[in-house]
Order: sequence, then C-alpha cells, then structure tokens
Amino acid sequence: WNYQSREFTWSPETRRMFFLRENISPSDLHYESIAASGKIDGSGQTPYHSSEGIVPPIRVSPGGSSVLLGSGRIYDGTQLTLTANLGTTLLDAAWESGAIHVLTGTAAGASRVDTFSPTTFQSLRNVTFVGAPLRLFSLGSGRLLLVTDIGGYLDYRVLLGATLGLVTEDTTSAAPAASAPQFIAPPLAQTTVVGGSVVFSAVVFGQAPL
Repeated sequence: WNYQSREFTWSPETRRMFFLRENISPSDLHYESIAASGKIDGSGQTPYHSSEGIVPPIRVSPGGSSVLLGSGRIYDGTQLTLTANLGTTLLDAAWESGAIHVLTGTAAGASRVDTFSPTTFQSLRNVTFVGAPLRLFSLGSGRLLLVTDIGGYLDYRVLLGATLGLVTEDTTSAAPAASAPQFIAPPLAQTTVVGGSVVFSAVVFGQAPL
C-alpha cells in the first residue's frame, strides 16, 4: 500500500517512484522501485524520520541521482540521505544545461528563475519575468519552458538554459478580441412624475469595458 501524497514523481532511469508520506506524522520522503513487470520490488525512505523540509514539489534529476524538494533540500537518489540545500523554497524546478533551475515568485507577483550550480549549489544567475509563476520544464537541447499566468491567460516562454535568455514567447496568450456586450436582463419600464427621477438597472454580459 502507498501513503497519501500530493505528488508522485517517476524516475525512468532508476525505475523508482518518489512520493511523500503526508497522512502520518512525521512526514517523510519515500520511494518504491517498480520492476518492468509492474511489480513493486523495493521501497525505502530517508533515515531522518522528520517532517522538516518534506514538502512538494518532488523533482528528480536526469539519471535519478538526486531528488529536490520544494524546501530546497536535495537528497541522494539512492540512499535518500540529505546532500545539499539550495537555501530557498521553490514552486518548481528543472535540470537543464548542466545546472539546476528553480522557479519562485516575487513579492510583486512576478516569476523569478534562478540557476544554481549542481556542484557548489550556489546561485549563478536569476531573471524575473512578468506573470505569476506556474511551471518550469526542461525541453532538452539546452532549453527551458516557463509557464506563467498573465491576467488569467497562460503565457509560455522558451528560455536558454545557459543564460535564461528569451528564445520565443507564445503569442496566443494574448486576450481575445472583445465582443459586443449582451443584455441578459434589460432595464425595466418605469413611470414617474414630471421632474422626478428614476434609476434604471440592467444585467450585461461581456468583456470590460462595456
């Protein structure tokens, strides 16, 4: 049986499914190894048995040698021993171009991508982008995909992993052209005396400004 977890992350190289134990105290990082036949043939957890730093997301490095959690903690992919700490919490992360790229949000509601060294775990560079942070993916070939929310619309940016420079941005994220407003409930007829005043109200559907 498995524990309740908000996230399950598969490592195809090591054939391990990583997940969190969140419905029992203390929380912990676990894995189950799954054979090609589909049979669960092994399992394990960190040796610490502590809830500290055990928060999603779970991001496994290419090859499965490292497991990064939302707390910034990095665990060995085999023994699940703590090997490093990026010193920052994160919303998402991806390995690309020989580095760790981390997605966070700013106080102003923008998205920030930081690049960390995979050996010293020090920040190498960071770039801030317009839009609330949603996801960060590795596309391979030295490129990243950043997904943000701009005014309720998804925005997609392809970035160079080496510099975080912008390659392309999805233009379909722009708001659609405004359509004519539709009266759902038109104003009702009213009677008043000469010089009197009335208030008319209506229910209208459409895009602002109407």
